[in-house]
Amino acid sequence: MKSMIALLSLALSTATFAVTVNSSWESIKADRFVSALAPTIAMDAGAAVTFMSVLDLCSNGDEVQTIEKQNVYKHVVINNRNNIEVIGTKFLTHPLTYTHLVWRKLPGSSTEVQVEITETIELDYNVAVVEKMLGSSKIGKKLFTKEFSIPACK
Repeated sequence: MKSMIALLSLALSTATFAVTVNSSWESIKADRFVSALAPTIAMDAGAAVTFMSVLDLCSNGDEVQTIEKQNVYKHVVINNRNNIEVIGTKFLTHPLTYTHLVWRKLPGSSTEVQVEITETIELDYNVAVVEKMLGSSKIGKKLFTKEFSIPACK
């Protein structure tokens, strides 16, 4: 009996995964037992910011856009309370090269100043695929790393 319990627990602890490094990204994204740890990009959705995985973007000239339409929001006041409501859907976009302000400390000082920097969104990534810990927000062991390139929009 003890050996049967040990054998059963060994079988459950050595789970096999249907996806491998040779699987398509569609198969990996659809597999409920794994998660792709891909970078996200903040996309302007009106009164809110939506963080989109690079796996859900395509390139369209000098910008990236969502493959599927996303909710767009606006601020509304209801009963003296600020709320956000959905006003429609659209493809969200973000320029590949963009300029924004960041705070930086002056050398040898505690004074911070705003500095304008220019950044470029990469189109190629190495994405870790990990085991999902079902019923938990924790990630499991790394299964493999797979290359991903943001495709051109159709």
